[in-house]
Amino acid sequence: MNLSRGVELFNSHEEYRRFQESFVVTATNRPEAQPLRERAIQLARAHDGVTNESELRRTLADLAVSVDSESYATIAPMCAYLAQILFRDVSNAIPAEVRTRIIDYDGPKFYFVGHTSYFDYMLTGELIRRLGMDTPVTHFAGSVTRGWVSNWIKGFRALFLPMSFSPVQHKAYSWFSAALAERNETQVLLARTSRYTVRSRDGVLREPYVPHAVVSSVKAAGKALVIPVAISYAAIPEDRNLLSPPIFPLLSMAPKSWTLLARLALGYGMPEKVFSQLHGAFGDVSVDLGAPFELTDDKSLTLQRISHRAIEEIAKHKMIHPSHLVAKALQGLERVNFNTLKQAAEKELDTTRDFFKTRYRKNPPLQGTIESDLPQAIRTGIRTLIQRGALKRSFFRRTYSPSNPVLLRFYGYYGDRRIYPLSGRNTMTVVNAGVWGYTLALHIGANMVKKPELSEHSLILYDSREDLIEKLTMEGKHPWHFKDIALPRSVRPESDFLAAVGDTSLILLVTPSKYFYGTLLKVLQSAPEGSDLVIATKGFVPETGLLPCQTARYEMERLGNRMRVSVLSGANLAHEIVVGGAGVTQLACDSPQTFERLKPLIETPLFRIVYSGDVIGTTISAALKNVYAIGYGILEGSKKAPENFLATYSTLVTAEIRQFGMLLGAAPETFDAESQVWMADLLATCRGGRSAKFGRDLAEMDEKSGKYKPARILLDQYRKKRIAVEGFEAARYANRMASQRGFHPAILGEIYSLLHGGKQIDVNDFMEKCLDALTHKTQHPVPSINRSRALRY
Repeated sequence: MNLSRGVELFNSHEEYRRFQESFVVTATNRPEAQPLRERAIQLARAHDGVTNESELRRTLADLAVSVDSESYATIAPMCAYLAQILFRDVSNAIPAEVRTRIIDYDGPKFYFVGHTSYFDYMLTGELIRRLGMDTPVTHFAGSVTRGWVSNWIKGFRALFLPMSFSPVQHKAYSWFSAALAERNETQVLLARTSRYTVRSRDGVLREPYVPHAVVSSVKAAGKALVIPVAISYAAIPEDRNLLSPPIFPLLSMAPKSWTLLARLALGYGMPEKVFSQLHGAFGDVSVDLGAPFELTDDKSLTLQRISHRAIEEIAKHKMIHPSHLVAKALQGLERVNFNTLKQAAEKELDTTRDFFKTRYRKNPPLQGTIESDLPQAIRTGIRTLIQRGALKRSFFRRTYSPSNPVLLRFYGYYGDRRIYPLSGRNTMTVVNAGVWGYTLALHIGANMVKKPELSEHSLILYDSREDLIEKLTMEGKHPWHFKDIALPRSVRPESDFLAAVGDTSLILLVTPSKYFYGTLLKVLQSAPEGSDLVIATKGFVPETGLLPCQTARYEMERLGNRMRVSVLSGANLAHEIVVGGAGVTQLACDSPQTFERLKPLIETPLFRIVYSGDVIGTTISAALKNVYAIGYGILEGSKKAPENFLATYSTLVTAEIRQFGMLLGAAPETFDAESQVWMADLLATCRGGRSAKFGRDLAEMDEKSGKYKPARILLDQYRKKRIAVEGFEAARYANRMASQRGFHPAILGEIYSLLHGGKQIDVNDFMEKCLDALTHKTQHPVPSINRSRALRY
């Protein structure tokens, strides 16, 4: 809505004018930005040891607390009035001891809000105003700072932030917040700004990420008070937008009818009639406080400790409304009458009470009607869910069935107080949401949901492409890969790198080889010391010309960051794994503890994981099988190589890679016939992998020109289709690495010449080069002068 049109509409409403007269506008001030920025630099120097101060200064120049006193005086009462008329406040009274602790606390205060709706901003501001406190600094980020909502942000003291942070942006934000904390400024953090992701797309409670700004603030001020805020809606204004974003997000908030929304947006008609229809449009809301807790600058100041304490306080105090109870009771039911629904609701209530007594040692925070009149509460819940489009009733109104199962599940999860993960200690991260990374996220995430022993685990799926993460978050499905398979609720998409890796102890690095080096450096700079780094990247690293595991160890030595390096590889075609196909993968690691930790996350009855201590051999197998698969594809695609030779090819390349691997320090048994990481992976890639398909396409002769398509042109066509061919560049680096060591493998050299040397495909010549590798096998061996071991004695 245009701001001036909105002000005109409100001012023409008599009830609002009376409200405005009684509304006390607290004094607002704009903290001077430059002193805060200078203090942020000083704090960063003292605690972080800044290495690039000029870059930090440039980033800090974008940070300032924005407030317009005139706009604030106009918009603040409008926001407060909307908060009062759109919802029926059923919040519990704030306990006197909690109120006293907050008001009397001598130090910075952070309100942590379990973000659900845009209206959280208004409701949190109203809560703080009722406590009699000064206007806080509210952190805003991303799309909320643009468009129609941005007009209403002028009613806040706002700190505008990007949707996701680079490391230097995160550092600037952290110490700027710390400079504010030193001045005892109260600050409000919500999910969209802090990545404090309490709720997922489908409403599941998450173990949140707590921004480093909180820790930095405690280091600067010596202490801080964290105040968890639990906001719970009977009808979530943006429920449809959260699940399936429309073109115009505002339309998803239509409280009762499109005609009312149009009249409100355009500002015509009688204001009294418009506003009278807005009263209670979204039903009940509760804004309750969890127990505040103090942080001090001591050894227990960890992000995991803060996040776990805050999320538990939010989970314990978010009210369970009738719509949540009815939605939970209907899970798994297709069509029920009222009595059956009542029985299911009673059973769900018993389960909830048992969970709260076991988990939180208290009774669940149920909306009053549920306790006093359950049948009436069920009718209220049914009515709300029908209005929101989640439920429908039969023509005779005797039975009820889901009209939108996804939306119904969404409301059911809002009544669920289980947290993923429960312990806050078992989070792992998959870096990169490409086809292989997404496959691992789907596979491991499904295990976390299915296996009871993994119920306290969760997985973060990171990708730097914000548009991709937004789609994964909103729609729950990948826009390019396996579009019909939804992410399990145990998986949380994330585009903020520090949020993804800064507080996790197991990182699966699954980037394409060309992005490996830059991502590795960010991981080593951000991940906790002693974490597990599991590399699933196949190929060579362009910046170093080395294998990924070699590069990781070299950079750890250079940067002084110690992580336990492992390599995951095997006969793992993604399209088979995501549908539950049988198979085996191999984890090569220095520490058996890493294997024991990863085994239950990956294994299923039909998919197993095996152990190896040969990190180098496993890595080079993963790199070269793609190269040799291109050669296989060329031979097969040409239709000129006989079946006898295709069968022999695998033995010839095995002999070649064994020599190469042993030259690098690999164990010879890694390349045996029973090796999962070599022979099984080679055969699977030759039969159904992208590299083999690339070879087959390369061997197809153009009908018009009568020539083969150049490898580089074909590669460009693959890239346009978002298909990676790891074997193409791997051939270049493998050939260079071998030559540097005085090793000249015939098959690898021929594939390199076809891909990078401009050599035309000649299948007979290629087969002859391959067979030349048998020279040492085709001559009669010279008898040994030593007797065999059996005859020695």
